[in-house]
Amino acid sequence: MKLKQQHSVLYNIPPIGVGTMEVESLTSYIARIADAHCVETGTLVNEILITELKKEGIYKEENIFAVYRNQTSKFNGLSVTASKNAKIMNRLCGRDNLENLTLNKYKNILTDTRLLKVNKSWCPYCVADMKETQYEKLIWNISLVDTCHIHNVKLVDTCQKCGANQKHIKYKTLNGFCQKCFQWLGNNNKVKCENDSKNLQKVFFIGGMLEKTKNNHIPTNKHFVKNLICLWDLIPSPKREFQEKNIGISGKLITDLRRGFTDKISLRNLIRICIFLNCSPNDLLGRLIDIPFESFKTIKKLQMNNKREKFDNVKLERMLIEYISLCKEDEKNYMNTKELEKKTGHSASTMIKHFPVLYEDIKKLNVESREKLKIQKQKDRLELIRQETINLHHSGIYPGLKKVQRKLPFVITGFEKDYRDMWEATIIELGIVRRVNQFD
Repeated sequence: MKLKQQHSVLYNIPPIGVGTMEVESLTSYIARIADAHCVETGTLVNEILITELKKEGIYKEENIFAVYRNQTSKFNGLSVTASKNAKIMNRLCGRDNLENLTLNKYKNILTDTRLLKVNKSWCPYCVADMKETQYEKLIWNISLVDTCHIHNVKLVDTCQKCGANQKHIKYKTLNGFCQKCFQWLGNNNKVKCENDSKNLQKVFFIGGMLEKTKNNHIPTNKHFVKNLICLWDLIPSPKREFQEKNIGISGKLITDLRRGFTDKISLRNLIRICIFLNCSPNDLLGRLIDIPFESFKTIKKLQMNNKREKFDNVKLERMLIEYISLCKEDEKNYMNTKELEKKTGHSASTMIKHFPVLYEDIKKLNVESREKLKIQKQKDRLELIRQETINLHHSGIYPGLKKVQRKLPFVITGFEKDYRDMWEATIIELGIVRRVNQFD
């Protein structure tokens, strides 16, 4: 008796780069599957994935939509959401290797503290090199990775056309294209390389973790802790100061791991230890390594990019004053809080603490700027409605509200009275006899 062949619900499309540091992310694979079925990514999520996730029973029903709205960055990481979505996609696509599109195999070793980026980042030159199939690499999602190891350039995290951030999964997600203006995110210009060997070393260490390990085993902290105990025994006194100055980790990190107070480590600290010992993460986690004592004789202090610069009170004050004067000259210079923090290199709480008066002035200017921009945006939209109505009439087409709406880059839901009033006023101005159904 022959058994019927099992068919997958979705296309059995192979993921890209499994077993290499070029492996694609799970969110990228979901978007590719949706595109292959000629549906929006949001449709695939709403109609299939959410239905399947409800059957798993790990989330309350009212919280499932919030998972796909607010936690999509975790789909590529260590969370239950990542493993469940990988298993669901395995079942729907008839595959068995989609967990390799996440960091799930390191869930027994790594913490999720500052592991993944909230929004996407990408190399525009890599996007340009993907001629036929656009996809997003898993390594681009990791917080520590800010450089492309192929083109040696900084990754970008905003659309060069409209400046919008990109979520990992959004209703109209399409790999390689902006989720807001739908412009291509690649760059065909000549690559401008940036020499940054420290960043590249870090990226290659992380890339090695994504490559296929021997027998594809799931790492545990068994060998890792033993290697750290050997390292601890070789560290000269005072041990805590040595760890902080020369390795860049907390003075009690190895102690806590040795005593069993914790069994996981952040990726940031793991990479620091690997750089110090000059060994790959997979070697440190998968086998006992030899730590030569000679390596401690010539120690150089390692500097990580995330170390804070010494606080410069005068410099920050000057930057805030300059920003206020620029805003007074032109509202276009307005920046939101996150942009201001990025430019100054200091958090809003630091600005409030040291310069409360200046920060209050900035808040007032920002409110005024937002109001002016809002008014100008409304004027521009009203004028656009008027122009599109006139253009349709001159083309010999009755300019019904729905026809006008199709020409607009924004949506009229029917509740914006100002928009309807402008359309009606333009109809009267043109001397058109309005039809019975005014929205045709």
